[in-house]
Amino acid sequence: MRRFLMALSLASAMLLAPTSNAFARYSALVMDAASGEILYSANAELARYPASLTKMMTLYLLFDAIESGRVRLSDAISFSGNAAAQPPSKLGVYTGERISVENAILALVTKSANDVAAAVAEHLGGSEYNFAQSMTEQAHRLGMLDTTFQNASGLPNSDQVTTARDMAVLGRALYIDFPQFYHYFSTRYFRYDGASHHNHNQLLFSYDGVDGIKTGFIRASGFNLVASATRNGRRLIGVVLGARSPGERGRMMASLFDNGFRDADRGEFQLAMARELPATQIERSATESATAAPAPEVRGGSSSIELGTFKDRSGAVDAARRALSRVSSELGGSGEIDVVAIRGKGRRAGVTYRSRISDIDAAEAWRACAVLKKSVRTACSVRTTKPTAAARSSAKKPSVTKQAAARSERTRASAGRTKDRKVAVAKSSGGRASMTKPGRSKASAAKATVQPTAKPATLRSKPAVRPKP
Repeated sequence: MRRFLMALSLASAMLLAPTSNAFARYSALVMDAASGEILYSANAELARYPASLTKMMTLYLLFDAIESGRVRLSDAISFSGNAAAQPPSKLGVYTGERISVENAILALVTKSANDVAAAVAEHLGGSEYNFAQSMTEQAHRLGMLDTTFQNASGLPNSDQVTTARDMAVLGRALYIDFPQFYHYFSTRYFRYDGASHHNHNQLLFSYDGVDGIKTGFIRASGFNLVASATRNGRRLIGVVLGARSPGERGRMMASLFDNGFRDADRGEFQLAMARELPATQIERSATESATAAPAPEVRGGSSSIELGTFKDRSGAVDAARRALSRVSSELGGSGEIDVVAIRGKGRRAGVTYRSRISDIDAAEAWRACAVLKKSVRTACSVRTTKPTAAARSSAKKPSVTKQAAARSERTRASAGRTKDRKVAVAKSSGGRASMTKPGRSKASAAKATVQPTAKPATLRSKPAVRPKP
């Protein structure tokens, strides 16, 4: 009888092990926004590249500066040569030009503009390096002990790492600490200088109840998403890191939310996720998952579909919009309208506008271009940008810098939660700090355009950040 029970226990362990590690090479987490309770997690403590999820912290510090009165929505942000030279995705502001703080917010949440992120960093911190230091310090104050920032945009950097758990903490902090600004994350379209920029978060258009937050993608990270949704008075925050495509990212998040809103307990939630996800997304073993994050793969540069050059911006935008609408299924919901101004010289002096659909996978670009050539006889071409040296180096396994690791360990010791962990695969203690924020201004809260559906009882303590001049 004893042998039978031992065999039964072993068989049960082998059967249930994969259910707690769905999303094989992915990281995923679902959190209740009101309580901070983690309803489901898979590989949530493993080091990952945040990509443009980084801009969530850039926005957090910008919101903090607005709330404290150091910055106003109508203030102008100037673009340095460094900011203007940032690679796409970008708004395309020239050196010396300026945009308003509010337009900067909209460009970050919709276009995910890298040039705007750098400009905001320089405006608040004096330099992007100083601002990144403030970002990391604020992350650790929020309890994001396994996160280190090196820039404000999320462009490739092997030392810029985070975890699914930390991204959920940041998503919740944005909702709780700045309810008067949270409505910006639900912006579907942003119009600037005659061009319309749509939000990359496709769930805003397809999943009932989703109202934010942010997408991210670099070759080394895969497709990332932090999203928030409400249903029947309950708000959930979900995180997916490392999906293969925007479509897969959206389907995985939808499955997380579907099961989360069923109000299942933790065990039932795990089993439900294991049933819904295909077998190829189930981890081979819990031990393998716990010891190492999968090495990100650099498959090549970002691709775009070139649609031609136009005399005016509106014509270029219209051409890209029609093409994107025609091949939306081939692109799986990815791709964005990208119009670039080209200044001619000599006999060709003047400005023309190149129309293209950018930020798409090479294979998808070729398929979509073939459809356009056949169906609407568009003379399109595919352009693939080779990965930079920084992108190739970022394909190495993520590693937290020694300074950041030491700071995290000191923080853990002071909280009585010191725990051995590997630097290459940062593993947090999994504890959740209380969210208590005293003295919120009633005047600023009254300006909110999106009221929290389920208002938490307490708020997280958020010391003011004073970026170095």
